[in-house]
Amino acid sequence: MGGTQNHHGPPGWQEDHNHFCMPEVANAIFEIAEEYVDSGGERIYINDLSLPYGGLFDIEGNWQTPHSEHRLGNNADISGTGRNGRFLRERVMERIIPIVGRRLRIYIDAPFESEKHHYHFYFIPY
Repeated sequence: MGGTQNHHGPPGWQEDHNHFCMPEVANAIFEIAEEYVDSGGERIYINDLSLPYGGLFDIEGNWQTPHSEHRLGNNADISGTGRNGRFLRERVMERIIPIVGRRLRIYIDAPFESEKHHYHFYFIPY
């Protein structure tokens, strides 16, 4: 998913560059998505990881901190295609997340943020 007019970063970067993350986080996201789709789930949407140089993710253009955790490349907003961004096969995803986490030695917390219509993934290496 793309950026907005308020967060497209330093000059010379393409407008949609809010997708920086640590390599182990990228591996986890790819493995989660692949296993979910292979288990009959729909395509998932990834948005708002971190800025390439870190810092405040000014999503609303007002320098507030709604994305205060999106600074180090270990957070991602992920949504499914279900109502309000839910995964259509939520129980399948709930089963996959800890399996991938154990295999990659990374703790993955993924609560659903109902007011924002997405899951907020937080990845913590062991």
